[in-house]
Amino acid sequence: MVWQQAQRLIPTAQIGLAPRHDTLVNMETIMWVATPRQRTLPTVTILGRPVSVHISVDHVSWDFGDGHTSASNGPGRAYDAKQDPCKTAQCADYDGHTYTTTGNLAVTATVTWKATFQVAGGPATAIPGTLDGPLSTAALLVQEARSVLVPDPTPN
Repeated sequence: MVWQQAQRLIPTAQIGLAPRHDTLVNMETIMWVATPRQRTLPTVTILGRPVSVHISVDHVSWDFGDGHTSASNGPGRAYDAKQDPCKTAQCADYDGHTYTTTGNLAVTATVTWKATFQVAGGPATAIPGTLDGPLSTAALLVQEARSVLVPDPTPN
C-alpha cells in the first residue's frame, strides 16, 4: 500500500534545456530535471496511521528524441549563464547531448526514485525496489547554421 501511495504522489519534474527551445547541430544542449535530489512527499493516512515518505533520486533516464538515450545518476545542474557560463561546444560540468541532425524533437526524462517511509514518526523503512516518476517531455527544434566568412571589420 505504501508503494502505491508513494508512486501516486511523486510530482512531475520539468525538463530544463539550454538553449531553451532551439539548438544547433554539433553544439551540446545542456539538460536537467528541475527537482531536488531528495524530497519528502505529502503525508498520507494508511490504515488510520500517518505515513510519511522520503524519496531520493536514483537515476534519470533520458530519451533525446533522435534515437539516442542515456541515464544520469542525478537530476543534473541547471544552467547558469551568469555565474557559470559555458563558452565551449561541450560543457564538462553539465549534463547534455549533442545532436548531429536537424528536426523537431521531443526530449523525455523519467526520474527514478529510491524511497523510505515512516509510520507515525517511527523508524524509517526502505520501500523495496524503485519508483518511477511521471514522464516529462520538452519540445526542441534542432537547426543547422552555416557560417559566412567576412573581411575583418576592424581597420589596421
